[in-house]
Amino acid sequence: MKAEEILARALEYEANGHLELASQEYIRYGDILWQSGEQEEAIAYYETADALSPLPSNARHTLADMYFQLGETKKAGQEYASVASLYAEQGLMDSAIKICKFFLDKLPEEVTLRYELAELYLKAERTQRAVSEYQRIIEIGKETALAYERLGEIYQRRNSLGEALDSFIRAGQAYAESGDYDRSARQYEYILRIRPDSISARKKRLEFLSLARKRRELLEELFLLGEVLSQRGIEEKAVACFQKITELDPAHELAKARMTQLGSVPTRVSVQSAPAPGYSPGRTSSDFRREMSEEVMASLDSILEELGHVEDSLPRSLEDPKTHYDLGLAYLEMDMFDEAIKELQVASRDPRLRVRSCNMLGLCFMERGEVELAIKEYERGLSTPGREEEHLGLRYNLARAHENLGNIEGMLNQLREIYAVDVDYLDVKQRLRELTERMKDGQG
Repeated sequence: MKAEEILARALEYEANGHLELASQEYIRYGDILWQSGEQEEAIAYYETADALSPLPSNARHTLADMYFQLGETKKAGQEYASVASLYAEQGLMDSAIKICKFFLDKLPEEVTLRYELAELYLKAERTQRAVSEYQRIIEIGKETALAYERLGEIYQRRNSLGEALDSFIRAGQAYAESGDYDRSARQYEYILRIRPDSISARKKRLEFLSLARKRRELLEELFLLGEVLSQRGIEEKAVACFQKITELDPAHELAKARMTQLGSVPTRVSVQSAPAPGYSPGRTSSDFRREMSEEVMASLDSILEELGHVEDSLPRSLEDPKTHYDLGLAYLEMDMFDEAIKELQVASRDPRLRVRSCNMLGLCFMERGEVELAIKEYERGLSTPGREEEHLGLRYNLARAHENLGNIEGMLNQLREIYAVDVDYLDVKQRLRELTERMKDGQG
């Protein structure tokens, strides 16, 4: 049958509502176009066929190969992932995993395929293999948010709470960077399941809910924050939370009742309030919702600022030094130095973590420009028994701190101590040679 006849039959099938038959004919026509060198047109007819009726696995595989040959790797990866998913839907899990790995040999950096393979491993209960794939996505550095979220879920199931918190915090940051504030807020919901009394986590969740314009969830979270503050005996700020709720939702009877219980009289806010300034009959409901959302966000600034100096704490059952250390590292990597210092100082009280914590604290203070405090932390770590390689790292960072202050003699002393233990440690040999020559020339 000629190509024109195949196309005519496809059009006729589509016009009569026989979509699956039309799809099959468009695929046949696309194959003819591909073989004649009309590649883009061939892909267009495959895409038309897919829109009418989902492609079977063999046709989808062909479409993926077409994208691959044209260098459209992202589209190829998505189609290859769909092929593997089709095998999994048929219960052929081993085949799905095998074909997904085969495709990854062609496109090792395509994260869509990596995600598909990781999800297949999870469904097959091969959890550690899934973990490896999510970690590989993070190494690639593209679309990492979901990988961190999945790792957090796995670590939480394993009761590795420090690693779970670390992963959820990173996921929240990654989602926020992509503008997905709703999913950022969800990560802090997961964190609060682990640390339900954390004021800082509730504050972060409130901020992301505000950015996501989630008014109902925001009011719920603000109420829970008020309850936590009340339980901690911080009643003045708890009342401020409940008061803010009544300003945003005058019909919120529970917030009014809590204010009364705490000895505060709820402010009267009329439900039948006058139209907001600037109101006009031509204004749409979406305009009004947007303005209300902006008002909600603005009105929260004061309460969040007031809570900025409230001390956070963990429930006794979760006060694990390793959890504090993991959180400190996560905050450090996100340049949240105040939060990192707080967590690492708690971790450093444990002798088993003191050397590592002091090193990380030194880095935090260096980043904040507080070099003298950094030096104190490095020296505190060096005065604590620890592994040789940990002490070498502390000495190297201490040398950098002395260099930052212009104390060349102090820097030289630390580099010489390192050299006496390991002549090949990082660039110590080269730096010692350069410094020695400078001092001979009177430049030191």
